[in-house]
Amino acid sequence: MFKSNSYHIYRVIFYLVGFLILMALAVGLYAFVTESFGSFWDYSSFEISDWLINYEGGFVRRGLVGQILYGLYQLHPYPVRYAIVGLYIIGYLALGGLLVCIFKKQGWSIFLLPFTICLYYGFTCDLLWMRRDAWSLLITMAIFYYYIKYSQSTKPLYLFLTYAFAAFTLLMHEAAFFYTFPVLMLHSLYTNVQQHHSIIKAILRICTLWCPVILILLFVAIHKGDADTMNAIWASWQDCFHTYPTSTGEMPNVGNGVDFLNRTSSEAIKFHFGLVWMARFAPYVPSAPFNIYLFLCTYYLITRLNTLDMRFYPLKPFDNIQLSNIVIVQFVFLIPMFGFLSCDLGRVFPYWTISSLLLFYVLTKSKTALSVPPFINKWSTWLQHKIDGVSLLNKAWFYCLIIVTLPLNCYYGATYTGIIPMQYLLKVLKYIPI
Repeated sequence: MFKSNSYHIYRVIFYLVGFLILMALAVGLYAFVTESFGSFWDYSSFEISDWLINYEGGFVRRGLVGQILYGLYQLHPYPVRYAIVGLYIIGYLALGGLLVCIFKKQGWSIFLLPFTICLYYGFTCDLLWMRRDAWSLLITMAIFYYYIKYSQSTKPLYLFLTYAFAAFTLLMHEAAFFYTFPVLMLHSLYTNVQQHHSIIKAILRICTLWCPVILILLFVAIHKGDADTMNAIWASWQDCFHTYPTSTGEMPNVGNGVDFLNRTSSEAIKFHFGLVWMARFAPYVPSAPFNIYLFLCTYYLITRLNTLDMRFYPLKPFDNIQLSNIVIVQFVFLIPMFGFLSCDLGRVFPYWTISSLLLFYVLTKSKTALSVPPFINKWSTWLQHKIDGVSLLNKAWFYCLIIVTLPLNCYYGATYTGIIPMQYLLKVLKYIPI
């Protein structure tokens, strides 16, 4: 009897996590509008100031969106903070809606979507914490779509659209490179090798094809900003700070997002490595082994996403070897982000999982397989066979237990405070005066 009706329990868990996200959004919006509990999202906060980076001090990485916001402000003044909140929420809802539509259309279980490896931290780790990530992943979907269309038809329009979206996303945030382009370059390389049977010719063709993207990335990497750029950016928004001040009425100091431009690459890597790989899971317990545990669990959860059926709609079989290939490749290319160029694991894991699922969908719809080195396909086949052979890994209750207890915090290394509902409760307590 329990087995036949157990899907009701999973539905309750699914609804509960969705409810926690909505409540976090409500609390965050209330705190933002009323500026209650302190001014968490003033101009100087990372969540706001990162959007304000523009080109008023010269070209600098991540400045495109800020320049657009600044240009619109010059046309007609408006409260930029509120515009940023609106853009953030629209992007988050658009990404969530897209994923739900894809999952339903493909017959994939949506159970994992509201959890920490996907959409949970969009609102539950401070209101604007994921910043431009949702928009970046939406653009990644467009790049995947148009590039695969180009590879099948070689129409110049599809390549032009691929380049246009590539330029926009890299100028918006350079981290998009890692979860968008290397996997397509790999696919291009091995497709050309299969067609021409010459690795040299394939490499030359790939270098020519992807040269514009590489040049944009290098240009962005070189122009990382300095103290003068930082001060010029902040000065450009002074009119906005005066016209639309926060409740304190004080003029903000240079924001954390803008100030981060002043760090050197080596300083940033050392900073991120210490926070992720030298962190503590609990007092006297290092995070590093649990970081590895997060990687293994995420691979399992994504490649076996139909293990848990809530019976909202019929689930359909899918090629988990193909999905495994994508997940492995995306993980390898995202290694620089896992504690070296970023310390926000709660943002990087969705880069990994969501980009993998979006690419899997595009390839499935186009009836195309990801071209990868043969050994990756062998690994995927071996790993999926091993999972098939362990009955526990094919149990819905075990899948649920793993995803609910995943110690993925919104930032830094793995920690027990990342376990649901611990993370949410700690955030709620932040707003309760004791």
